[in-house]
Amino acid sequence: MDNLYFCDLDQIYLHKNDKEWKAIGNRCFIKPLKNIDYLKLDKEQRLIGILKYGNKSLEALKINQGDLVGYTPNGEFEFVIDGQRLYCMKSNDIVIKYEYKGDEVEYNPSWAQSSIGTN
Repeated sequence: MDNLYFCDLDQIYLHKNDKEWKAIGNRCFIKPLKNIDYLKLDKEQRLIGILKYGNKSLEALKINQGDLVGYTPNGEFEFVIDGQRLYCMKSNDIVIKYEYKGDEVEYNPSWAQSSIGTN
C-alpha cells in the first residue's frame, strides 16, 4: 500500500540506513571465499567466509566486520545484496574466528554481479 509494507520482525534480516547496511537482531551476513584447492571441483570454500555485516552479539565476542570466520552447515541461506552474493545466518551459526593466511580471495559469481534490484 503506497510503499508501506507489513511483516513480522523475524522476517527482516538487513536494512539500509542512508548508505550503510545493518543486520537486524541475531542475523549476520558472510561473503564466501574462492576455493584455491585445485584438487577440488567446488568453486567456493565450504563453511568459511568473511563477515560482511555483523551485529552486537558478535562484536561482544570480538568478531567484527572483515573477520575470517567458520560457520555450521545448513544454517545459511543466500541473498544478493548490492551485486554480491552473501550468506545470511544467525550469530550462533558462527563457530570460529580464523587468522588470515593471506591467500584468501572473496568469491562472487558473475550472475550475482549482474542481478537486478539488489538494493
